[in-house]
Amino acid sequence: MKIIEKLNILKKNELLFVNLLYWIMPLVLIVPHYYLIMYNKSLMLFNSATIIMFYIVLLWAIKKRNISKFYFYIFVFFAPIIYSTMLNYGDMRAIVFFLMQLFILVNVFYFSLKRDQGQAINIYVKISYIYLIFSFITIFLFPNILGSEFYKMIKPEDTTFLTHRNGIIRIALPALCFSVLTKLVNNKKPSIIDCLIFLMTLASIIYKTSVTTIIVLLAMAILYVLYRENGVFFKKIINVYTMIIINLTFFFGVILFKIQHNFAWFFEKVLHRTATFTGRERIWDYVLEGVKSKPLLGNGLLQHDKMLVVTHNMTTSGHNFIVDCLFMGGITSLVFFFIVAIICQKRLLASKINAKSKYWILVCMFCISIDFLTSTYSPNSSLIGFIGVLFMAYHADLFTSGVNLEPNNEQ
Repeated sequence: MKIIEKLNILKKNELLFVNLLYWIMPLVLIVPHYYLIMYNKSLMLFNSATIIMFYIVLLWAIKKRNISKFYFYIFVFFAPIIYSTMLNYGDMRAIVFFLMQLFILVNVFYFSLKRDQGQAINIYVKISYIYLIFSFITIFLFPNILGSEFYKMIKPEDTTFLTHRNGIIRIALPALCFSVLTKLVNNKKPSIIDCLIFLMTLASIIYKTSVTTIIVLLAMAILYVLYRENGVFFKKIINVYTMIIINLTFFFGVILFKIQHNFAWFFEKVLHRTATFTGRERIWDYVLEGVKSKPLLGNGLLQHDKMLVVTHNMTTSGHNFIVDCLFMGGITSLVFFFIVAIICQKRLLASKINAKSKYWILVCMFCISIDFLTSTYSPNSSLIGFIGVLFMAYHADLFTSGVNLEPNNEQ
């Protein structure tokens, strides 16, 4: 009876709940985990908001009798990580909250696309853009606004508003992906605001000298432009299989066999970096030591203090998606991820959206896969955006121009 009463309350106040969810959701999902770790009060507020939103969205899903199947595919990918986390007494709290966040993101986007042409996605983009604008302003006017007290293990000059310099792309890329996609499905061009956000983000990461993120952003722009010149060619090479090959080639060639040392002169003279990828080589070696003992199912998501032991106090992650995936969920989790990515691509290519929109989603997935090579993508805010892009691929049919299915017409 209590559940029925709560469902009736949701029905009477649906518009209010919808608007609150649309505006609060991005604030809960976008805020980087660094900020929450350092300030306990913020962490408590964040966790409380996550629990409340999850509870509301779950009731909402029960009321509509509809949950996105995409969430179950993502859950399968995380299943080995969940199991290993429990087995090794890891950070189950972080895993649970992350799965709650994913449930919120996936099902709010899903419902919004079928209810009101994706207003939740538009609001997500707006808040992301506001965040990026504020970050851009603080980088140049207040370069060390948070200082070393905020990032205890990171140099102040490597920080931006609420995040590390490499974290900017994890907000910018999904936001640009969502925003440009909403234009392309209606055969429009990216807006002036989209271009300004792109340039501001590029200026921010150039100022902070984040080589990987510069490459990712430039690749996004170049691939978008080149498609207009030779769409057929680029449709053949920009796909999930290419992404998998690039990541596996980097893993075996650079991380395991360290072929980059044969080109040390290029790193030092041209990139002004070392062939160790700014110390990442040692991190990869340390984390892979932990993979050797549990290659099949991994070690799970460990608490930060335990990960510091694994990496000899260097960092709390493997700084490579495959390394992180193998450490947390083993070969099983990595294979599941590849399968999920391939399923998403098949659904995307089979969808009814125009060719430009399909290609754009693949470009965004491709660019994120480049960032996978040297960046952190753990089960926290850093991975949320990428899951959102996979969602776009899986549910591409909902982006058909003019979609406006009412809630009572859901399939």
